[in-house]
Amino acid sequence: MSDESKFKLLTAFKYMNQKIDMKDFNGRLVFQKKTYLLQEMGLHFGNTYGWYLYGPYSRDVTSEGFQLAPIQDYVNDLVPLSKSEKNQIERLGELISEAKKTFSKADDEYCLELLASLHFVIKHGYPRPKSGSSALKQFSLLKPKFSSDAKKAFELLEKYCLV
Repeated sequence: MSDESKFKLLTAFKYMNQKIDMKDFNGRLVFQKKTYLLQEMGLHFGNTYGWYLYGPYSRDVTSEGFQLAPIQDYVNDLVPLSKSEKNQIERLGELISEAKKTFSKADDEYCLELLASLHFVIKHGYPRPKSGSSALKQFSLLKPKFSSDAKKAFELLEKYCLV
């Protein structure tokens, strides 16, 4: 990730009024999944993701999080965000808020892992699912703990034009 992309990511988190928390696993998971979804919504950070136990994962994003977390309170010269980028960040906030009202377990970690993982399977999985039902079936095999909420998650991803 370039310095400009790194600071755009920090700017996005500041715009969401969120701290980058890399102190524990849950904080790192939230950072990973929000960064993944922001990128998939159109903010270009240049990260590549692979599949990992908790869904889409990027070593580069983890590295950037550990670099940004200790300096986030001291960086004032932020990268300007376009109106479109601000809209996408706001849409992510709306998606997470709606997800927390929709799913049986409504914390950030659960919602973000579910949404990001399902999105990854649909858009980047191999073999690529040919339909929504085949995507849900494939996803349920990979992530059975989300089976009861997968269909609702798919509907939310559709509503927010992510699938």
